[in-house]
Amino acid sequence: MKLRAAARDAACPLIEVLRVEVRGIQSAILRDLQAARDMVVERKAELDMVERWENRFMPFILKTAVALVP
Repeated sequence: MKLRAAARDAACPLIEVLRVEVRGIQSAILRDLQAARDMVVERKAELDMVERWENRFMPFILKTAVALVP
């Protein structure tokens, strides 16, 4: 029964049209996923850089703030 259904589906002229459509949708989804990954990596790099600078300057800022408080 499954073989008959597969043979019937293979003979249908719309199957190839649907395959092309599905491949197009899949490629669009993959492109969007890659763009999202790239944005996450870029944002993480920015946050790491900000944290690095904060860690470098925070001791000086903290000492200055303590010195200014009477």
